Amino acid sequence: MSTHKTFKEQALALVYTISGMSNPFLDDTPDLLMLDTRNIIDESAVNTVCTVESVGRDQYNKYHVTVIRDRTHSIHEPIKKNSLPLFRFPTPRTKTKQAGRSQC
Repeated sequence: MSTHKTFKEQALALVYTISGMSNPFLDDTPDLLMLDTRNIIDESAVNTVCTVESVGRDQYNKYHVTVIRDRTHSIHEPIKKNSLPLFRFPTPRTKTKQAGRSQC
């Protein structure tokens, strides 16, 4: 029963957030918003969302040609990992000389 209550509360919170911001699905803006924080996503992450399908399709086609059709690469070779920018923003860490020392 608590699962249903939690789902209802979260769904109502989402409806409240969307209604407070207007409907983000109807906006004609190139910006991508995070609903929970109302932050505008970095442009590099937006480009990732827009191009990830074509990148995956290109990689699949290359794999099909080199491994399946031409057999120039082994099926056991590891597939190269993509390093596409995502939605997480790294928190900058500053190191100081007195980080572990007390001020007393």
